[in-house]
Amino acid sequence: GAGTIPDCAEVGLGGTYTSYPYISGTYHNSGNGALYFYSYTPNSTMIRFQGLDLTENDDPLVMSFYEYKTSAGYGYIQAGYMTDASDFSTFVALKTVYPSDIPTATWTEVRFAVPASVNGQVIYPTLYCPFAPGSSSNYLYIDDVTIEVGQNSCMAPHNLQFSNVSGSSALATWTPDETASGTETYHIE
Repeated sequence: GAGTIPDCAEVGLGGTYTSYPYISGTYHNSGNGALYFYSYTPNSTMIRFQGLDLTENDDPLVMSFYEYKTSAGYGYIQAGYMTDASDFSTFVALKTVYPSDIPTATWTEVRFAVPASVNGQVIYPTLYCPFAPGSSSNYLYIDDVTIEVGQNSCMAPHNLQFSNVSGSSALATWTPDETASGTETYHIE
């Protein structure tokens, strides 16, 4: 690897590998390295970051990271939090990224709102890399993990398309977020 995990994070909880993820210089979105996750039967991979004290927080939270995979069948990861730093069974997945959700060999931003129900407690942001669906292994790279406090939790529209464009109006159609079903349609003048 290109570096070691900082003291503010821990790997190897709940029967996961103790040597993964590590900081690899092979692929990175920014800086000199990214977290390299590798899961192979019987062990998966996870990293738990230091606690985030939300006991007096009322602001919205948004978590984001960039993901990279080198093979179409890999890239499966769950992002969320633990409520007990030493007990992996307290992990709550907030966002699951499936291999079909991101392109191969392209850094892709994954961004999602953290529910207000986490306010009033201490949480430990966690990334969990189980085996890819239908496979005994999974690997991927994660970079630029952030948690924004007090940011607008509205997610950017997906699959934004314009039609019936004229000199003074257009029809805009989009999916509100990547997990929603159905679309929103607005006539813009």
